Amino acid sequence: LSLRGIGMKWQLVAVSGVTLVAQLAGYVKLWLMARLFGVSPELDGYYLGFVLPTVLAGALSGILQIGVVPLHAELRMNGTEADVRRFEPLILLGVACTCAVTSFLLVVGADFLVPFLASDSTAAVRNALRFVLPIAALAVFLNAIGDYFSYLLAIYNRYVVACSATVANTLVGALLLAAWPEGGLTNLTVGTILGSAVQTAICLVAAMRHGFRPFGPMPSKQDALATAHEMSKISAWTLPGVVFSNLTVSIPPVMVAVHGDGAVAAFGYAYRLHTATVLLVSAGLPVVLARFASLRAQGETAAVQRLLHRAGWLSALLGLVAIPIVWLFGARIVELLLASGRFDATAVARTAEHWIWLTLGLGFYVWGNIISKYLQADKRPAVLTVHAALVFLAFLSISKLLAFMGEYSVSAAFSLTAVLYAILLHVFAQFGLTRDASKHPPGKFYP
Repeated sequence: LSLRGIGMKWQLVAVSGVTLVAQLAGYVKLWLMARLFGVSPELDGYYLGFVLPTVLAGALSGILQIGVVPLHAELRMNGTEADVRRFEPLILLGVACTCAVTSFLLVVGADFLVPFLASDSTAAVRNALRFVLPIAALAVFLNAIGDYFSYLLAIYNRYVVACSATVANTLVGALLLAAWPEGGLTNLTVGTILGSAVQTAICLVAAMRHGFRPFGPMPSKQDALATAHEMSKISAWTLPGVVFSNLTVSIPPVMVAVHGDGAVAAFGYAYRLHTATVLLVSAGLPVVLARFASLRAQGETAAVQRLLHRAGWLSALLGLVAIPIVWLFGARIVELLLASGRFDATAVARTAEHWIWLTLGLGFYVWGNIISKYLQADKRPAVLTVHAALVFLAFLSISKLLAFMGEYSVSAAFSLTAVLYAILLHVFAQFGLTRDASKHPPGKFYP
């Protein structure tokens, strides 16, 4: 699993290969979920229960990406190995304390949040949500800590280990569902949390094998305050942006919930199929972020342009290939993959319809995420925050305009927002590249 000395291209190939294995394991769990739950109120409550933990963990993860990775790259470039090793446990302590408090508040406030997340849902959905949310709150702590270890592994050129850990995560949940199907919603929820714990533990052990010391020496008080000040300058703009970005991705289940029992579950299945394709292509984004940060620290603007140029064409190709496949064969694929037990013909039709609409924005979504990594490495949080706010407001507005489409309005709005997401980032990134190297024609990096 060692990737030291291997070029970024082969790192991404290795990461994609491991991600494919993870997706196969994920399919097993998804098939078991479809067989045991179908498109039921219980599964609606499960998906809604993880909305807030996902938003909060994603926000913390975004702060880590924008604040920690570029600073880590600069420290490795300009500091000593001892400086780097003192920096890493300091960040872990801050992340752990923040996540612990956040998870605790979610557990305590679970009963107050249920009406907010499922105000127009049936009693069955609200009861399931009330059970899931306090357990799902642990995901904030586990996922954010796990993401930090994953970023460290990407910096160490060991990100393939982090990807491998997701296989263990998924298999834990799948094995529990297979071994104890009568456990129902309890088994599904607890299995998800246990899987996250196993993934985090694997990443921690791997990071420690390559020099990370969670309880090692920390910087002096003066250096710690200087680090905190530098991160706060970035995070002051980062936090609103990552919250908006994660809301855009996580709020659709809440919006779909008003369309009756099973609507959230059908959207959830389609989104899992959609993200399976996204992950195969973009699983290596932490590697790309680390590469961008390294190139920016070295002033290699031309190399950044070439990397963005290639990524843009690959994203466009992905979208052009995926759309006709899902449009023509999506329903048949869903039937072959999931039709079993409680997952009936109605569930197939609803899931396939959501999947078609989500796929329309696939290429733009991947491309926008790649550009965002460049902007993160460039330490331009103000740009990302303004952009994220505009995209979130656009998503809400488009969803309202497409209300005539019923439960599918959210999926269609998600794709249209992905188009806007990529276009706006084109403009923002273009200004940055022009600023860095006027000798390179602006906009040359995109197709």
